[in-house]
Amino acid sequence: MDPELDPNAAPPAGDPPAGDPPANNDGSFLGGLAGDPPAGDPPAGDKPAEGDKPTEGDAAKPEGDKPAEEEYVAPELSWPEGLEVDQEFAGELGEYIKTNKLSAEQAQPLADLAAKAFDKWENTLIEQHTNTIAAWKQEIASDPLFSGADAAANKAIVDKGVKLVQHIPGVKELLGENDLGNNPVLVRVFHEIGKRLSEDKTISGGSSGKGGTKASLAEQLYKD
Repeated sequence: MDPELDPNAAPPAGDPPAGDPPANNDGSFLGGLAGDPPAGDPPAGDKPAEGDKPTEGDAAKPEGDKPAEEEYVAPELSWPEGLEVDQEFAGELGEYIKTNKLSAEQAQPLADLAAKAFDKWENTLIEQHTNTIAAWKQEIASDPLFSGADAAANKAIVDKGVKLVQHIPGVKELLGENDLGNNPVLVRVFHEIGKRLSEDKTISGGSSGKGGTKASLAEQLYKD
């Protein structure tokens, strides 16, 4: 019988079995057509979902719509109680803080450091002054005028010289509160003044040599 008419004859080689879809020679090994978009991606040309549309508020705002910066206010510094801060320095520090817009946490350590430096400087001055006064007293104590048998008498002479000028405003404070009364140079100056006052010398007046006038203090001090 003719094979083409035999219903039990096998189909020709190379023809796909009846009912099976044609083989996809262009597909991947795991299925799917070459060039198909990945699963989950919308086909090209599809419009985005309604929720994906940008809103008007998402549009770029013009420069003028930016919120204004908050005005900077310099922090108030805290200083140790009793510390006298130099006003010129305090002003310069304040300008530095404003220029750099420092916060209170950044500015206060600067004030603390300055206060520490002021305190150390003040203590140094006090120590120097104390040492100077001690050296002056030691020099006076070793001076023969004020350490020998005539020390009391010479001290009285110094007091006489001081009384001559103590009525001048500020002299008492200068010699007492500021400790200049212990300055050996000033002590010797007032001793000389008191001695000239004690001598009470007179100078002759006129060519005849009769009579005389009391020499002025200036003449006694500056005479040759």
